[in-house]
Amino acid sequence: MIYIFKDTEDKKIGKCIAESITEAKAYAKEHKINWCTINILEDKQPIIINEPITPTVNETLTVQNPPEDTTTLEHLERYQNLITELKDTIVETEFSSRWALIEGRHLVGQRLLQEEKWFTDSGYMKMSLHVATSLGISQRQIEQCIQFARKYPDLSLMNTGKNISWHKITQELLPEHVESISKPVTKAELIQILKDIKTLLQHEWETYNQEIING
Repeated sequence: MIYIFKDTEDKKIGKCIAESITEAKAYAKEHKINWCTINILEDKQPIIINEPITPTVNETLTVQNPPEDTTTLEHLERYQNLITELKDTIVETEFSSRWALIEGRHLVGQRLLQEEKWFTDSGYMKMSLHVATSLGISQRQIEQCIQFARKYPDLSLMNTGKNISWHKITQELLPEHVESISKPVTKAELIQILKDIKTLLQHEWETYNQEIING
């Protein structure tokens, strides 16, 4: 028998030769033919290729599209809940990591602001460069920490979202940092800074030894 597959608008979308309607359905499934009705045509009737086919037996089977398979893993409620929980965990842990870095930068800036007057009164200029050299990090980073703490004394009042990051803060909230360190340091200035550091360390060492002697 020849089976003609038609869509919902009664348009031909495929055909096959099979011994039974079951075989025809299997053929449609294998070739992913989303049929709505099947017309049966006797195999003795000549078939003209690329022209409409008129069935000689008007046996029509109307079926509905197969229901959505709800047994797959993606459709299980427990699995969906697991994925939602994992997404939330990833968002929260990534935010916590970024926020910890922001808090650390803020603490550095606050501590340096507390010593800013002492540096000035002691005659040590360019506090950020002194500290950066001693810590082995860039002066730019030290400047950003100071500006951040100065602009936001209370970190809890800063309006943030889950996508906040130190990079975003330096690029969007601290636009003035470029001008503050744009002037390069001369060799003479660097030598003086190293001398200042040496003097400061010597003073701290002598103070420490004196405290030991005094008990």
